[in-house]
Amino acid sequence: SKKPQLPPKVASSQTVLDAPSPCKPMKAAGTTTSAVTTACTPSPEIKASVSIGFHIGDTPIGDESEEAFYDFSTKSVCSEAPVGIQEFKQHIGLRMQNSWDKVKVLTYNLHWWSLYGIRGGNRASAGRLIKGALPDIMGLQECDDVSRVLGTHGLSLLYTAVQGPGALAIAFKTTEWEILGEGSEVVAVDEEQQFIGSRSVLWVRLAHRKSGKVAFLMNHFGPLRINSGGKSGGRATAIKIVHAIHRNVQPRDGVILLGTFNTQVNSRTVRQLERYLPKVWTGQVYDGIDHCFSPLSVDSAQNLGKVGRGAALLPPWRRG
Repeated sequence: SKKPQLPPKVASSQTVLDAPSPCKPMKAAGTTTSAVTTACTPSPEIKASVSIGFHIGDTPIGDESEEAFYDFSTKSVCSEAPVGIQEFKQHIGLRMQNSWDKVKVLTYNLHWWSLYGIRGGNRASAGRLIKGALPDIMGLQECDDVSRVLGTHGLSLLYTAVQGPGALAIAFKTTEWEILGEGSEVVAVDEEQQFIGSRSVLWVRLAHRKSGKVAFLMNHFGPLRINSGGKSGGRATAIKIVHAIHRNVQPRDGVILLGTFNTQVNSRTVRQLERYLPKVWTGQVYDGIDHCFSPLSVDSAQNLGKVGRGAALLPPWRRG
């Protein structure tokens, strides 16, 4: 069969999808000024091109050619070139990753509408779970107010938090880590069949106070429907996530990408991401829609929640 004739290629138009208020680290109560980072600079207005429609062509994943999509709203082809795989790996210093120290990471989908909306916090069960695990860094999804989560069991004395857009949050041990930078970007939009809104990534760069080594952690809450990758599809969503990492990570950062991706292991989103970062863990909910990607070596992983939406502890990354 003949390939469809495409309209003339034009520069992709930029449309503002979301412009959340700048997310700022919150000072943990009871800490000294020296243990708290300075206020972050406001995030720039977040823009992303909207690609609604079907994927045209079948270019090799991860090469330097452009990824083309037909935008029915503008009746034009818009494109975004994927980051080269080798370029990405060289940029993050992939071969240096195993010289990293141990770090314990938690990914936790709070299912806010149920835990806090219906059950009123369930006697601070989220705080109790976190206090029992005591991760170095945690990425929270479906988290409308991270201060409410950390306001129990003395967690506000231990952690500094960044509240981001799209119900995303990150928290880290105040006495062990210093924040170097943070930001968020829109990477996807839900399909119309299950539309909630735009979907983002939230990232932080953290310097370990003793060793000086830097962790780059990115948290993601993916688009619906499950396995769709959102309106632009799984490959486009993955490419935007990779671009967000590539723009903000520094060489030799310990890269950790985690969250509720709303895609299973055989989805285009996961397969594309695996070309850049090894997948080191997958959860059990809905046959595995929660994942963690990292070039760091993982010693072990543990599901802390019940069978259903919950938390997973990824302890610890191996010392080289």
